Amino acid sequence: MNFTYQRNKEDVLVHSIWHRMIKSKFNLALNIIFPVFGLASLFGAIGIDSDPIMYVAVGYLICYPLITYGFIKLRIHTIFKNPDLVFDITTYTISAAGINTSSDKGVFLLEWTELYQIYETKGYIYLYLDKRNSLLFNKTALGEEQTIAVKELIKQYAPSHTIKFK
Repeated sequence: MNFTYQRNKEDVLVHSIWHRMIKSKFNLALNIIFPVFGLASLFGAIGIDSDPIMYVAVGYLICYPLITYGFIKLRIHTIFKNPDLVFDITTYTISAAGINTSSDKGVFLLEWTELYQIYETKGYIYLYLDKRNSLLFNKTALGEEQTIAVKELIKQYAPSHTIKFK
C-alpha cells in the first residue's frame, strides 16, 4: 500500500492535545480530578471565612483542563508562526517489511518490531516509535477504503501487544 500526505497545523494540534491530555491515563485523571476537587472545595468554602488565595487555587483547579489546552494551542500557534517551518510531503509505503517513509529529507524504514504502541482515534492512527515520537495517519486524508486497508496491514504485521485499537 502506498500513499502521500503532508502534515499541517491542525494535525499537529490534534496530536498534541490527544498525546498530552488523553493518551496518558495520569494526565486524563488530572483533567477530571482537579476540576472536581476544585468544585468540591468551592462548595465547601461557601459561608466560611477563607483566604482569597484559596479562591485563586480553586479557580486554577477548576480551569486546569482549559489552561492546559490553552498552553498547547499557544505553543503550536507559536511554532507555526515561524515562516521557515515546512513539513515535507511524505510518501508512506506499508508492506510486510514495515512502514517505509520517504521525503525530501530522506528515506526511513520502520520495521514492525520497532513499534512501541499503535492507537486509533476518531480521526487518526498513531504509530508510536517510543513514548513521545509517532507517525500519524489522517483517516480523512486516507479515505475509508485505505484506512481499512492500513488497519488490516497493522493487525496482520504489527506485534499484537502494541495494538491499542478500540
